[in-house]
Amino acid sequence: MKDKKTLVRGIILTLAAVGQIILAVALYDREANTDIINLGWVILWISSICWLPIFTFKKMGGVSKGQSYIHTTALVDRGIYAIVRHPQYLAGILMGMALPFISQHWLVAVPGGVVVYGAGPLGSLFTARLLEAGHDVSLLARGQRLADLKEFGLVLVDTQTGLETVAHPRLVERLAPEDAYDLVLVIMRKNRALEILPILATNRHTPNVLFLMNNAAGPGELVEALGAKRVLMGFPMAAGYRDGHVIRYLAGGRFGKNAPIPIGEVDGLITPRLQEIGRVLASMNGFEADLRPDMDAWLKTHVALVMPSLAPAMRAAGQDNVRMAHTRDAIVLAIRASREGFSVLRALGYPIVPKSVRLFERILEPILVWGFQKRLVDPRVRVAMLEHSEAAQDEIKHLTDEFFALKRKTTIRTPAMDHLYIYFDPASHPMPEGSAQLPLNWSFLWPVAGILLGILAIIWLLVAVIE
Repeated sequence: MKDKKTLVRGIILTLAAVGQIILAVALYDREANTDIINLGWVILWISSICWLPIFTFKKMGGVSKGQSYIHTTALVDRGIYAIVRHPQYLAGILMGMALPFISQHWLVAVPGGVVVYGAGPLGSLFTARLLEAGHDVSLLARGQRLADLKEFGLVLVDTQTGLETVAHPRLVERLAPEDAYDLVLVIMRKNRALEILPILATNRHTPNVLFLMNNAAGPGELVEALGAKRVLMGFPMAAGYRDGHVIRYLAGGRFGKNAPIPIGEVDGLITPRLQEIGRVLASMNGFEADLRPDMDAWLKTHVALVMPSLAPAMRAAGQDNVRMAHTRDAIVLAIRASREGFSVLRALGYPIVPKSVRLFERILEPILVWGFQKRLVDPRVRVAMLEHSEAAQDEIKHLTDEFFALKRKTTIRTPAMDHLYIYFDPASHPMPEGSAQLPLNWSFLWPVAGILLGILAIIWLLVAVIE
C-alpha cells in the first residue's frame, strides 16, 4: 500500500513537472527581459547537474537488481550526498524556479498575490472585498491616506445600509522594480494612472496589470509603456467617496443582483488568464465578472454617456443633483450630448455596448427627461455622480478632452456637447434653476399622426365604398 501511494504521488509530481515544462515552452517570449531569461537558464542547468548523481546512487546505496533507486540498503554519504541530502528534490525545486524565469508568464509561476494600486474609494473597496474572499492582497497607499490606514484600518460604510466594516490589509508604500505579484489592479483616475506608467514599466516581475478605470483614448498609451501582453482593461462598477478616513461606497447591481465587472484583453480574446482574473474578481462579495471581447468600445460608450454630457450638465446645474432635476435644459443637453457621442463612436466604427445602453437612443426624449427628473432626486445619485464629480474634476475634464479628440476625427456635429463644454470653465455661471428654454423633441409625433391619419383615411374609404 505504501509503494502504491508513493507511485501515485510520483505520477502526480511528474505530470505537474511535465505540464510546467510544456507551458514554459508554449509561452516562451523572446521579447521578455533577457537578464531574467538568462538567469532562468543558469538555474535550469544547475538543476540538471543535480539530477546526475541518480545514476551512481543505486550502486552506492546497495539497491537490489530490478528495484527502484529509492530502495537503498546503505546510507549514501559520499560525493554530492555529503553536501545535499536529496539532490534530486533540490533539482526539482530549482527547475520549478527556473521555468517561470525563462517563460516570464504567470501560468508557469508560483502565485505571488495581488496588489491594489490606488487607495481611493474603489481601490479600498476592492481591497477589502478581496481580503474577505481570502486572497493574498496588498494595498499601495501614500501620504495622509497611508497614515489614516495605519491608525484606523480600512474603514468602509455602505451608503445604502449604513453597515460599517473595518479591514486591515497589508500596506505597501511603493511598487519596487524587484516586487513580484500575480496581478496589479490599477484603480484610480485615468490622468493619475498615466502618471504611474513609468513605475509599472520598471517592474517587470508582474505579468498582469488590470486597469479598472474610465478610458476614452483606448489602450495605446498603456500598451506603449507596458507591452500588450501585460495590459488588461476594465471598469470597477461601483462608486464612492472619501469622508475623512472613512470610505462611503455604493456597490451592487440592480434588484439586489451582483454588479458585473467588465474586463477584457487588449486584443479582445477570452484568454485563460482573463478567465482566471475573472474568477478572482467574481469571488468578491456583491460582484461578478463580465468577460468582454469589446472592452475598448465598452469604455468609450461609458465615457460618451457620462463625461462630455451628464458631468458638465451637472456643473451647469451648480453641482447639485436636485437642482439639476428641476433644470430641464441641463437634462435635455445631457441627453442630446450623449446621443451625439454615440453618433461619433458609430462614425469611427465602434459598436455601442452593452446593448442595454442602446435603449437610451430609442426612448423618446420627453420620456427620458421625465425619467431623469425622477432619478436625479434619488440619494444614490449623489454618491454615484455628484460626490465623484466634485472629487474628480481633473479626470472628467481629461476624459472629455480625450473624447473630443475622437470627435475631431469625424464630421459629426455635436452642438449639445459643444454647449456643455463651456461649463468646464471655472468662470462659467450655472444655468438658472428651473431653466426650460429648450423645446423638447416632439418630432416623433408627426410619423404617429401620419399613421393615424392614414388609418382614418382607409376607414373612411371603406365606409364610402360600402355605402
